Amino acid sequence: VLLKDYLSGSSKALEFYAGDWRRMDLYRKIATKIEKRFDRDSRQRAFDTFRIPHTFSQQRRETWLKGNGLVVTTGQQPGLFGGPLFCLYKALSAIQLAAKLERDLERTVIPVFWVASEDHDWKEVDHTYFIDRQDQLIRL
Repeated sequence: VLLKDYLSGSSKALEFYAGDWRRMDLYRKIATKIEKRFDRDSRQRAFDTFRIPHTFSQQRRETWLKGNGLVVTTGQQPGLFGGPLFCLYKALSAIQLAAKLERDLERTVIPVFWVASEDHDWKEVDHTYFIDRQDQLIRL
């Protein structure tokens, strides 16, 4: 229900977020605020950790490093039932959103996807739970 309310722009859902995701003026406001928070050295350190494709132009790199750019970030913790298509969908969504924001905001926007593989320990991954036909929780 929350996702449906969020996507439809319901005020009940939007009070939990920075605003209506469909309003580009809010993206512009947030972009301006974010760009002021990071100097060139911080941006360079971040950029050095990205795996940038060879097709990424030097001009776009310099524009981003100078402060006229953003990052769309998402990731996924490896999971038993999430499946590779879920990860692919999230990565492609980040790429599409970055392209849209780059056009609409007239800024360089880099999509970043990471595998959150450091966010687990043995206690989390040594078992899973299923509900059997009698609606009983079974630990495997």
